[in-house]
Amino acid sequence: NTDGGVLIFGVTDAPRTIVGVDEAFPDEAVWANSLRGAFAPEIDFAVREYNINGRIIVAVGVDKGRDLPVV
Repeated sequence: NTDGGVLIFGVTDAPRTIVGVDEAFPDEAVWANSLRGAFAPEIDFAVREYNINGRIIVAVGVDKGRDLPVV
């Protein structure tokens, strides 16, 4: 996580199967409020949704921190 990374939601661990997220999964605005409030200094991130065969997966990507350490 030192260099940033991506979390994928809606995919099982083993075997890797796309199951999708349910309708109650937080939207981008909720992610933004949560991440901005949880870290200092603020982190750069992006939230993307993908529709794969009718199932929604969500990717949350975080860039490497500019001002370290991030707490």
